[in-house]
Amino acid sequence: MFDIFREDRIEREFKDFHAEHPEVYIGLVRLARTWQLNGSAKLGIATLFEVLRWNSHLNEGKDGGYKLNNNYRALYARLIMKQEPDLANLFEIRERTAELHRVA
Repeated sequence: MFDIFREDRIEREFKDFHAEHPEVYIGLVRLARTWQLNGSAKLGIATLFEVLRWNSHLNEGKDGGYKLNNNYRALYARLIMKQEPDLANLFEIRERTAELHRVA
């Protein structure tokens, strides 16, 4: 996913955002595990993004100082499924448009 010679603009921006805001990944994983613990199966990453937005907006200190870009949703879903074995099958994913147009 992070091959520097093949990544598109969104992947480059995502990589920077992810490095600057690890709390987003941590929050998404926490929410995903909460979903699973409640006995639910599949989940859309968009749901987690909106809950994270809601929770960060209600945070009195408004820590974080980030805005969630919807372009990162698919990349977060793939990253979570790759790095968190217990969440490997949680999200239904499609091939990204950028992946369809790449030259190997």
